Amino acid sequence: MKKNNLWMLAAILWSSLIAISLTACSSDDAVGDDEGEIVIDYSKTMSMPWEQYGKENVTIVESGTVAFREVCQNTIAYETSLNDEADTILVNYAKFLIDSITKYEQHVTDSIRAVNGENDIVDCRARTTNSDHDLPLYPNLVKELIPLRPNQVWVSDITYMVIYLNAQTGEYDFCYLSLVTDYYTKEIIGWCVGETLEAKFAIEALNMALGRLGGNPASGLIHHSDRGVQYASYAYTDILKENNIRISMTECGDPKENAVAERVNGVIKNELLMGMSFSSIDEVKSALKVAIDFYNNERPHMSLDWKTPAEAALCTGELQKAWKSYREDAIRAKAA
Repeated sequence: MKKNNLWMLAAILWSSLIAISLTACSSDDAVGDDEGEIVIDYSKTMSMPWEQYGKENVTIVESGTVAFREVCQNTIAYETSLNDEADTILVNYAKFLIDSITKYEQHVTDSIRAVNGENDIVDCRARTTNSDHDLPLYPNLVKELIPLRPNQVWVSDITYMVIYLNAQTGEYDFCYLSLVTDYYTKEIIGWCVGETLEAKFAIEALNMALGRLGGNPASGLIHHSDRGVQYASYAYTDILKENNIRISMTECGDPKENAVAERVNGVIKNELLMGMSFSSIDEVKSALKVAIDFYNNERPHMSLDWKTPAEAALCTGELQKAWKSYREDAIRAKAA
């Protein structure tokens, strides 16, 4: 089986599951982005009204995932039989999809149990963006920009991770993941997990990204983020200015203005780490190290011509997408 066949099937599967999920989510639970995909905060869907959702839709999920699991298993068996000629990336991705399907099915089960009052899962969320401050703000420099090379635009964001301190009592706390992603390649180039929302953890992620440049920032590099106090802080913006990096920020609270960063958050939390439970910040860090390595080096992207972020980092120019970007079409039409 060719790579693109499995990856296209994967796209169809996840599109179907996401479409089904959206029938039970409010508009606040899902965020569309310019990746042509949907980001779902599954922590908000743990108490979905499944009795209204309909058992027939659950059946669709079950039958679809069973069929897709079989496709993945057949792919693994076929590639493995080729011995030295086996496509290891394809095999690893098929294994990853099987694991993701299992996690999704568990999510469906947990959601149904929650409706029946049988679920002990705590619905816990944290606010990570505080834009109510008097620090200087900056215009959005990327809203009409289509990056054509690595290190042209970096996007940053912070998301939360739940740590269960006591499984019996349900006591929990949060830790916070700061990410820096290359807009063009979708590669995570800087990350840090912190106990608080202090700017120093976002700065540590930024310094990791800067370290990859060897002290020579790319010409015209733009750093884009939301208007949160961490990114607007003088400690953070001073580092950007010292490295001749232009500062760009969202102009409103719409997540679509930082869509790539939001999408990466969704992939890490709702795909690669979905179904995992952590009892310490060290466990979170260990799991994230593995997840980010897989994301950068093994996970193909529809928006990167089915390349991984690491492969895209070797490219320049426009990368073909497996979907239609109305945003980019509008930008081109305006520039024509």
